[in-house]
Amino acid sequence: MIDIKNLSLSFGEKVIFSGLNLQITDTARIGIVGANGAGKTTLLRVLMRELEPDSGVIERSRGLTVGCLPQDLAELEAVPLMQYLKNSAGISHVEAKLRAVEEKLSRNPENHNELLQEHSRLERRFESLLL
Repeated sequence: MIDIKNLSLSFGEKVIFSGLNLQITDTARIGIVGANGAGKTTLLRVLMRELEPDSGVIERSRGLTVGCLPQDLAELEAVPLMQYLKNSAGISHVEAKLRAVEEKLSRNPENHNELLQEHSRLERRFESLLL
């Protein structure tokens, strides 16, 4: 899912991380623990493509979405927390597409097989996002 190879990032003279290697498989559940200022949030921002590393490679599985709940709740949108999490993970987008296909299925019998295949693909995507 994510393969980090020899990742380095510095801000001026301050080295945030150097030579970082990490593999995160699609079934892994991980936590990032460290002292304040150790670079945990910075690493997540690199993984979310908000920051560019100085060097190294990050290989991501196709279609991968990385989300992060901010430390400062003032950064959150004015929506319920579950909705925020669903939006950041892409779940709301897939849900909307599923509803649109269901609506088309109820109105448009001529593309029935094509729409059923699309619905099946979206259901698999939806389920994978929930895991």
